[in-house]
Amino acid sequence: MALGLAAAILLFAGRATAGTDEAWSFGGFADTYHAARTGGDGALLSSRTRLRGELSGYRGEAFFFASFNAVHNGLLESETGIQLRESYFQHAGGNWELTAGRQIVVWGVADGLRITDLVSPMDLTEFLARDYDDIRTPVDGIRLKYLDGSLNAELVYLPVAAFDIIPLDMANPWCPFGGEGVTKVELVDAGRPAKTLENGELGLRASLYRAGLDLGFMALRTWNKTPVYLAEYAAATGTLRLRARHQRMTVLGVNVSRPQGAWVLRGEAAAYVDNLHQVLRAGIAGTVQRTDWHLLAGVDWYPGGEWTITGQFIHNRVPDHEEGMMTPARASLATFGITKLLARNTLKLSTFAYADLTNESIFNRCYADYSLSDDLHLLLGWDLFAGDAGVYAIYDDNSELWFKAKFGF
Repeated sequence: MALGLAAAILLFAGRATAGTDEAWSFGGFADTYHAARTGGDGALLSSRTRLRGELSGYRGEAFFFASFNAVHNGLLESETGIQLRESYFQHAGGNWELTAGRQIVVWGVADGLRITDLVSPMDLTEFLARDYDDIRTPVDGIRLKYLDGSLNAELVYLPVAAFDIIPLDMANPWCPFGGEGVTKVELVDAGRPAKTLENGELGLRASLYRAGLDLGFMALRTWNKTPVYLAEYAAATGTLRLRARHQRMTVLGVNVSRPQGAWVLRGEAAAYVDNLHQVLRAGIAGTVQRTDWHLLAGVDWYPGGEWTITGQFIHNRVPDHEEGMMTPARASLATFGITKLLARNTLKLSTFAYADLTNESIFNRCYADYSLSDDLHLLLGWDLFAGDAGVYAIYDDNSELWFKAKFGF
């Protein structure tokens, strides 16, 4: 079925661009990505090739967009296949804009982090060792926007709640579960809510633009996107049995952005009301809901000479913390990025690091991107994981050297 869909898109694009009155276009890219562990056995951590096709067209005030991925994954057979990525139509009239279908929703001003950007979930099949645009996944929903110069308002409804993709296959080197004696991870309860209208997700965002100041407010009735896992270990079989838990939560947030000369100042704050946490009571794992706060301050600096320097500081706090909760009462994270363009903008050098200040662990991705032409790019990079605790320390054996080639059309 997916193959037929891709063929239909290609055939329709060819017909639509053959001199008809309709304005249609077809494009996309092909890329190949391969990564190997830099220490130990030098095992491959990723090997995949992808074709992305994108079809767009409009007639009058109506617009349509669809994209698909045709992927061959040399390590994970389950990732090989053809998938519809986005498919939506859009109609604009006056101050109103309606978008319906499978789409990616981006909120907030954070870079590579989620504070208020909680509509589209994340695909963590390779943790953060992908482009962030590939980590963010589409959702099926309806968006209604009101656009009036300095005031924008947006209403989002997802009939079926969408959740993060967490790899549970131990054949995947990015599976976060394992340990001594564990030979298999089994999800015995996905914990997903029933697919009913009342279990959908509903969000509202308003943005104001005044004298160089961008100010946004949001409210989202959603679920915890990342499940809380309750685990049981069966020593006889080496099986780790997981029960995922999701609960309703409400997110209330604000974001601000202000350019100031060569600087851009950014900030976000959000309250996660009734967020779900794991707790250990009398040696028994369970869950508890709490309201926690998430704060972000960021800065982008463009000093000239094709330099870009960015930094962000994030602080999370659970005021009503309980002993035994797996989430710390306070946690801090920082990011730092540098990008430099050279050789008449044909060579880009970049590094972007996540530093878990609470657990003293780090993930840093650095790479060189060379443009052989406007359409063909060759990239060589290195991902570093280091630390003794925290989420980045889980992958401390997965520091990797990687190569990527990308051709756009």
